[in-house]
Amino acid sequence: MSCSKYCLYLFALFFLFSCVAPEGKTIIVSSGKSINDAIQQCEEGDTILIHGGVYREVLNINKSDICIKGFSNEKVIITGTQEVRNWTEIGKNYYKAYCKKEVLQLFEKNRMLLPARWPNYDSSMYSTRNWKKLYTSKDSTFFVDNSWPENYWNGAWCYAIAGKKWVVNVEQVLSSKDSILKMKDFWFIYQKKNWYTGDADGFILKHINALDTLDEWHWQNDTLFAMLENKPDSINAQIIDIVIKSKGQRNVVMQNICIVGGRIQLENVDNFEFNQVNVINGTAPKIYEYSNGAAYAAIEFLGESQNCSISNSIVDGNWGGGIYLEGENNSIFNCVVSNCNWMGNGTANIGNKGYGHAISFCDVFNSGKFLIVHNNTQRLSIKNNHLHDGGYLANDLGLTYTYGTDGDNTEIAYNMVHGNHSKEAGVGIYLDIECKKFLVHHNVVYDCLSGIQTIMNAYDHEIYNNTIWNCGKAINYWGEDGSNMYNQKVYNNLANDIFDAGTDVRFNLSTGINQFEDSLHHNFKLAKGAKAIDCGTIIPEITNEFTGENPDAGAFEFGLPAWKYGCDKSLLNKDYKLY
Repeated sequence: MSCSKYCLYLFALFFLFSCVAPEGKTIIVSSGKSINDAIQQCEEGDTILIHGGVYREVLNINKSDICIKGFSNEKVIITGTQEVRNWTEIGKNYYKAYCKKEVLQLFEKNRMLLPARWPNYDSSMYSTRNWKKLYTSKDSTFFVDNSWPENYWNGAWCYAIAGKKWVVNVEQVLSSKDSILKMKDFWFIYQKKNWYTGDADGFILKHINALDTLDEWHWQNDTLFAMLENKPDSINAQIIDIVIKSKGQRNVVMQNICIVGGRIQLENVDNFEFNQVNVINGTAPKIYEYSNGAAYAAIEFLGESQNCSISNSIVDGNWGGGIYLEGENNSIFNCVVSNCNWMGNGTANIGNKGYGHAISFCDVFNSGKFLIVHNNTQRLSIKNNHLHDGGYLANDLGLTYTYGTDGDNTEIAYNMVHGNHSKEAGVGIYLDIECKKFLVHHNVVYDCLSGIQTIMNAYDHEIYNNTIWNCGKAINYWGEDGSNMYNQKVYNNLANDIFDAGTDVRFNLSTGINQFEDSLHHNFKLAKGAKAIDCGTIIPEITNEFTGENPDAGAFEFGLPAWKYGCDKSLLNKDYKLY
């Protein structure tokens, strides 16, 4: 080894050892060895250093006060996959191989293959262009203009988004004949109102009869089938769901590790620190009951987990959710959480439940439904994030959303929010029925059907200094007969729509005249001479800094630097490979 390389090696070791108590020992794991075996050897204060390689195992972190780190500039992959070899050609581009355990996901080289679907996938996981017209009742589906032999689809999964199209329902087919599929009851929240039944769009997934095009696969009994351009030498089949787990431990650092085809599930843990821990294609397709923002995410902190953090990390490509937080005082900082909820159900890129969590300086984008859900969460902070492009598969949702929650002064501020693709009730920031005490200020919301929406009964919301542009409604509201709005303050906001949703509405500016430096390129700083300058009023602890006689209306104060949002752009440009 040259002197310069040796010095760099020593520096890397010094950096990695920095989190460990002086008395702790170091265990080095090389490719081909077991990380989990090293964990079982650990004592308090120890560090595990991992060389680059693919580790096909489950890590049971049953020790406290340890560090688990990949060597700097080496790629450590932990995966729930096994290699499947000895493929046999059984038709043109049609292959099979023995695989005893059920396959959850399949990867060839650096790409994910798709579970067999009828009709076939379009260009995007969120595209509904190829979905078929159907009609759903409580326990059956009728496909319009299609008919098959008896029992043709038995055992398949049927996906359907029906009625008001608030959520995609999925259930297993028990029997099929002609155009009718009988199944277990679809999981409908409001069956009496038929909000989830009737005319629908959908598809059939995970059946051998749907396997008819390249880059699709199906597993049944002990055989894996795939349609591929060329006969494979080896394919990685995910057979393990959770690859990192821990319960009741404390003070664990994990750094410079990538998980592919597997999830992280931690329960009742304290002070876990994840830094540069990436999870790619963590969640597989699953029949999953609808519950806004609930678990089934690539990274889950469950139960009474507290004081945990995820930073400088990427979570991407999930049939379910991205990150889910329960407990108290957990945080997500400078992360990318993208391309989640390909099923269109109640999962979100980020879900929350508990007290005192913080989500800041993240890029959160691309979801079949929500980006952030925070039901039953108090004192939450959602600040300085870039939240965009959700609602691809469902209606009536917010890019941030909560329902029936006493926010206890939850703060949603300094976020750039745009691109709700829902065709009905597509909201930027959505406070649904019976929500209380939310502080929403200094956000920019554009290209949504409504910028901010409160559903009655609504209590004690404060909505200040937001810029809402090119939205059908600036601040919308709705309620059942007899419901009401209580103490909703709306000050210092700027929009090209009127402000009529509040009990105390003052110092806002409604104008069709563009006020900005370059809104075409999403620069919403006020231009010199804009009417919004000095248009607002002083709000203690909200408008502490302003340059003129009064604070400005809108999210940016003229003459002051624009607030920052989103993650470090190097994360967005990171080129990672699965294997």
